[in-house]
Amino acid sequence: HAFSRLSCYNLPLFQNLVKRVASEDLTAYKLYELGVLCHNFAKLKSGGEKVYSAMFGELAKRPAEVWEPKAVAQVLDAMRRRQMFSHPDLLVLLFQRFFNTLPSYSVHSLTQASWCLVELDALDRAEELHQELPPDEAPQGFPQA
Repeated sequence: HAFSRLSCYNLPLFQNLVKRVASEDLTAYKLYELGVLCHNFAKLKSGGEKVYSAMFGELAKRPAEVWEPKAVAQVLDAMRRRQMFSHPDLLVLLFQRFFNTLPSYSVHSLTQASWCLVELDALDRAEELHQELPPDEAPQGFPQA
């Protein structure tokens, strides 16, 4: 967690960390740990396709029920920061979890996740949620005479 708060940027250190994570068995990580690691690498702009494919791929395998709002927001923010490595199945999973548990989100997680979904052009994926979305509001305006 402290990676993103370091006052110095040591490129060889981060490259070695990325290599290590890319070669590890990511199933051993708890969801929250892997989400934080992914988010911090993204904030540091460290890592490439191999490590993000491994992390996002492993995160996509985690059941929807275990995702807490903060983890959803952090992983969405990591995807927003590293859009070129975005994972479509994970994006749908996170969008679905977000939509199904909206009342449980703090203001910070709610705004962060919402903004990330917009930035990731994920709103078009709403049809993949396989649920009935609330109807659009009736047009506002003056009553017709």
